[in-house]
Amino acid sequence: MLNTRALLLASVLGTALSEADAQATKPVAGASPTAVEGPANKRGTKSPATPAIPSESASAPDISPIVSEAIIEASVDVVWEKWATSAGLRSWLAPHAEIDLRIGGRMRTNYSAQGSLGDPQTIENTILSLDAKRMLSIQVSKAPEGLPFVNTIQHMWTVLYFEPLWPDRTRLRVVGLGE
Repeated sequence: MLNTRALLLASVLGTALSEADAQATKPVAGASPTAVEGPANKRGTKSPATPAIPSESASAPDISPIVSEAIIEASVDVVWEKWATSAGLRSWLAPHAEIDLRIGGRMRTNYSAQGSLGDPQTIENTILSLDAKRMLSIQVSKAPEGLPFVNTIQHMWTVLYFEPLWPDRTRLRVVGLGE
């Protein structure tokens, strides 16, 4: 059975996730067993990661962190701009996106090109904390209409870590936490 938290994290971040995707991922060397890196792209470097899906136990919920990690061929300034600005989010995540980058601010996204911000399919995240170019944490404050995991999402949050490796390389680590 697929882990509800992993599916929820993937849907909130706009990542298509299937059982086949989960089985095709590889662990990141030296990272926790739930960390994975994405498949190689044309240059042979790793693409953005897909969360691993641990098996679900019938006896106790799995509350271990869900971790995705990737090395991105861009400076930390560029990677931060892609996550922390409205134009940056629209350039890769969703056709409709805006962010009010402050604690308590909102990140709103709509993945439908025919949709608009504020319609029933808009996802709203509240910014819980941030350390510019180092860390951003968010929690879904409004789920899109029809999301089957509304109760689960209320007990989850996501932390993104931005680590400069070289002037043109950044490690992005995305950690899903909660029940």
